[in-house]
Amino acid sequence: QFDPYTEQGIPSSNPICQKKALVKGPKGEIVVRFIDRCSDCKENDIALTRKAFIAVAGELGTGQTSVEWYFI
Repeated sequence: QFDPYTEQGIPSSNPICQKKALVKGPKGEIVVRFIDRCSDCKENDIALTRKAFIAVAGELGTGQTSVEWYFI
């Protein structure tokens, strides 16, 4: 969902970069800012920093949790 908007193959030039999203998880929610693409992410997945992940999941655990997110 990220790559179609990438200009000239440079992920950081993507207009989605710098947009914000609200991420809601089982233990909370946080506003994050997109800075790059996630090559390992599947459709609608989102990669978070450790701090953001803990904010929505409560702990690192396996490093994966179910979340909802949308652009704001």
